[in-house]
Amino acid sequence: TAGSTGGNTDVNDIISQITVNAGENSTDNNFGEVLPPPEPASISGFVYCDDNDDGIKDAGEAGLSNVTIQLLNAAGVVINTTTTAADGSYSFTGLDAGTYSVVEPTQPAGKNDGKETAGSTGGNTDVNDIISQITVNAGENSTDNNFGEVTPTPVIDIEKFVRIEQPAILFTGAVCEVFGKPLEMTFDYNIGNTVDTDQDSSKAAILTQAGIEDDGKSYVIVTDKSNPTDSKAKVFFKGYVDVGSEFTASVNADADKFGSSTYVHFFDDNPFDAVTGGDALLQSLTYHTSCSQPIHLGDMVGNVTLVDYVGEDGAAPDSVPGVIGPDEDADVPSGPAGETSVDTAVFTYYVTNPGTVSLSNVVVTDDRIAAIEFIGGDDNNDGLLDPSETWSYTASELVMNGLQTNIGTVTGAYNNIQVTDNDPANYIGMAAPPAINIEKYVAVAGYAPAIEHICDTLGKPLSMTFDYEIGNTVDTDQDSSKAAILTQAGIEDDGKSYVVVTDKSNPTDSKAKVFFKGYVDVGSEFTASVNADADKFGSATYVHFFDDNPFDAVTGGDALLQSLTYHTSCSQPINLGDTVGNVSLVGYAGEDGTIDPSVWFGEDADTPSGPEAAFGTAVDFTYVVTNPGSTPLANVSVSDDRLSNVTYVEGDTNADNKLDPGEAWIYTASETALVGQVTNTGIVTATPVDALGNPLGLPEVTDQDDANYIVVGGPQIDIEKYVAVAGYAPAIGHICDTLGKPLSMTFDYNIGNTVDTDQDSSKAAILTQAGIEDDGKSYVIVTDKSNPTDSKAKVFFKGYVDVGSEFTASVNADADKFGSSTYVHFFDDNPFDAVTGGDALLQSLTYHTSCSQPINLGDIVGNVSLVGYAGEDGTIDPSVWFGEDADTGPGPQSLIGDNVDFTYVVTNPGSTPLANVSLTDNRLNIAPGFEGDANQNGLLDPGEEWIYTASELAEAGQVTNIATVSAIAVDAQGQDLGLPSVSDQDAANYNGVDMLFPGYDACDTLGKPKALKFDYEPSVLVNTAQSSDKAKILFDSGLVDDDGVSFILVTNKSNPTDLGGKEFFMGTVQVGDEFIASTTIAGDKFGSNTYVHVFDDNPFDTNGSNQLLQSAQYHTSCSQPIHLGDQLGDVTLVGYQGESGAWGI
Repeated sequence: TAGSTGGNTDVNDIISQITVNAGENSTDNNFGEVLPPPEPASISGFVYCDDNDDGIKDAGEAGLSNVTIQLLNAAGVVINTTTTAADGSYSFTGLDAGTYSVVEPTQPAGKNDGKETAGSTGGNTDVNDIISQITVNAGENSTDNNFGEVTPTPVIDIEKFVRIEQPAILFTGAVCEVFGKPLEMTFDYNIGNTVDTDQDSSKAAILTQAGIEDDGKSYVIVTDKSNPTDSKAKVFFKGYVDVGSEFTASVNADADKFGSSTYVHFFDDNPFDAVTGGDALLQSLTYHTSCSQPIHLGDMVGNVTLVDYVGEDGAAPDSVPGVIGPDEDADVPSGPAGETSVDTAVFTYYVTNPGTVSLSNVVVTDDRIAAIEFIGGDDNNDGLLDPSETWSYTASELVMNGLQTNIGTVTGAYNNIQVTDNDPANYIGMAAPPAINIEKYVAVAGYAPAIEHICDTLGKPLSMTFDYEIGNTVDTDQDSSKAAILTQAGIEDDGKSYVVVTDKSNPTDSKAKVFFKGYVDVGSEFTASVNADADKFGSATYVHFFDDNPFDAVTGGDALLQSLTYHTSCSQPINLGDTVGNVSLVGYAGEDGTIDPSVWFGEDADTPSGPEAAFGTAVDFTYVVTNPGSTPLANVSVSDDRLSNVTYVEGDTNADNKLDPGEAWIYTASETALVGQVTNTGIVTATPVDALGNPLGLPEVTDQDDANYIVVGGPQIDIEKYVAVAGYAPAIGHICDTLGKPLSMTFDYNIGNTVDTDQDSSKAAILTQAGIEDDGKSYVIVTDKSNPTDSKAKVFFKGYVDVGSEFTASVNADADKFGSSTYVHFFDDNPFDAVTGGDALLQSLTYHTSCSQPINLGDIVGNVSLVGYAGEDGTIDPSVWFGEDADTGPGPQSLIGDNVDFTYVVTNPGSTPLANVSLTDNRLNIAPGFEGDANQNGLLDPGEEWIYTASELAEAGQVTNIATVSAIAVDAQGQDLGLPSVSDQDAANYNGVDMLFPGYDACDTLGKPKALKFDYEPSVLVNTAQSSDKAKILFDSGLVDDDGVSFILVTNKSNPTDLGGKEFFMGTVQVGDEFIASTTIAGDKFGSNTYVHVFDDNPFDTNGSNQLLQSAQYHTSCSQPIHLGDQLGDVTLVGYQGESGAWGI
């Protein structure tokens, strides 16, 4: 810049023409200088194949060209874009100093994302495919901001599973009998010409066999006509069916039911379609489809096999459904087990892609099975096994014998790179699957084997085992000359004898056949058997007991103690348990076999109660463990849920510690019989192994079996709980018929003047009604005379009785039996005592007490009700006295809020007294006090019966409560015997309802019937609580109404056309509808018997069919129970109106 005196600056760095005068200062001739401009910066790097995926670009790792890279400024805005060069490099130049990001927006084709690496000036790689926070100064180059990529490696995986499927077994019963007449029948179609059914040959038959199907399908028609094109036929099915497929014939709107015969016709093509042609009839067959011939699943007639059935009463199931085992990843032997040639091995192959690229050309093969079926898994249907996708395949084969291993292999491809994987599966086929069986037997003291006349069953003897116990009695079924003690000369004194069993009565006969000889301890067994020198048992066998060996002069003491004979040919019975003198027969082997384990070991008492064991005696258990399978079993363990002393006895015949197929191992245990019903369970487990004892890897096999016995004697207690609801009536009618003529009758005394019995009005009647009791008790006389003071009368009872109390009239020395009529006289006081006064006769009544008139508990005549009865043939059991023994629901019905009474009858059926008797109820408080301690010793003595009571108001719904009684055993003085306490419990049930419904005797609650509502459904079944002579079908034509509407007549006459009877209902009724028979129509009442007559049409109308279809009888007086739900042939009782006017529905 030129200064204060001027100058020229045209030339750089020169100020010229500066002119100064003398003394003048030229100032501010300045040279100005500036900083140079900043140098540009750059960012560069590579996109490359990071072969080892370590984030470092190693030598030899190739770059990737044409990959787009973006440059972003600090605000995140794209300010430049480039692509990589052939070597994978990229760069952004001419950058100002600042902070930038580089981004790989698109993944290079065929590559997986690798690691990003910040370059020489640093940066951040937290976000995938972005290197951010790259800071550069002026002139600075940020290099090696690299994007690593990875070449994908294709991978495939296969997992193979195996399961065993057991086939279903068809229901084997006659389906008609169980499930009713057919509604649907499903048939399998396979070409055939055989018949295999249980029907008569005329009922199931091939009628026409004219050809064989040639194109794999036929046109099938199922009708009720033998003519396949009959236009009037009921058609149950028609249509094309492939050979090997199923079709279902069923009732429908045009074919309402299957008749006696059903016909199946097979055509080459549709015979009703002229276009198709080829309508040749190939086969016609008949099959009986009413229930008069058996129908079984599996029936085969020509081309069809019955495989499914639906009847009026339900569908026929598989009796043993197929069992599908779990899929097992059985890579190593042995895998699941199956039965050879019966079960099916099903393989499932799961193929997955755990990689990152899709795979093509996926193929699954098996080294043993050719037919492998694809199931699914290609979700997008692109034909590629995409990453994470799983495809499934299946194959199967009939189980083959032995260990089977097969390998599933899968292959796939990616960019010409093939990948593969394989996986094995194992199973084992066996003739019979591993199994174990245990049978548990119980023998109590005095057990006798369960087989008699052994010769008849097992043939002539080869060996006989005897138990030696000193005795001198004979107990057999043989003649006394055949089984006898011949000599009784002494008794064994040292606990053992020398025994000789021969065919000679002379014990030392040198020519004898000797079946046994040797020393035998008393209490031990010995076996006499045929042998080389004694080829067979003869008619008589002799057993001789010596003190010592008679053939040994050294021993001495060879005295003969006993000789006996026993018949051993089959002309005399031979029974296990036979006793002759010192011997009892306990074992037998015959020409045809030996005695089975149940005979040797005890009773196979799987369910209670089992044999009776005397209190305190030994009870022995035998466990017979067998192997019904085809593989050996190891680690056999037998236990008992109650006993700890189970001991192995014998059975491992080859001593290999394996329970081999067919082997039987024997274990025993024992205990002392103490109290009550005893159930215990034997349990066996074992491990399937091969012949060398190596585990097969199969599940453990197990089985269990119960044994039961009941202790007789000893401490026992029993409780029976009864429930009585309002209106309860004892459960017995016409007592004479059941219990015989009366020995005693108990009456309840309550003032009354009504008569309610089934006796004729002249037989049960009030004779005199002269007054009413005024002081709460009367003097009662029960005699055989209508004159109450007749001195010649037989007196069954006399004495004072309180109103509301009971009294018992009974035969006695002066009154040997009840006659036809018994008279009950009520006086104000004793008429035979002049002092008492007030001997006015209040009431006299008569009651018929021979069996020509019905006697029912609950009969009311004037002041008395019959509440108890003992007859020549028995007395009424507690369930009659106390209520119903309703151990299970629902029990009797009670109106909600009515009184419900419970009676607890506690007895001692044992042999020891019981003390500390405690009775509780899980819902109720037991009423204080009880009765029954006859000797008032505070002990429940053997045979004694104590009675307790409780009550409540009926609650809604099903109500169950349980009574529990416990006590301890004591001696006669009440001292504790130290035995376990005894207990018992019993439940009682009732059902609280708003209105009584089926199962309850409507008579008891609603009174004698005024109206009965019936539902009409044709049937021949009778299901009531009435006796069979009271509720029965009198006539059934075997026909069913053909138009669904019948004419029904309900009368008191068994003759259906007797117009002189009372008509309770007459009219037409449609099947399925209800009708009411009512006394309001008859203007009278229902009598003892009511008759229901069902006609096809009105028999009184000559225009219709008067065919009688059915006549039935139903008892409608209250001497027989009437329950809603009673079925009487064609009609079922669904409603009841009693004298009270109330309806039960």
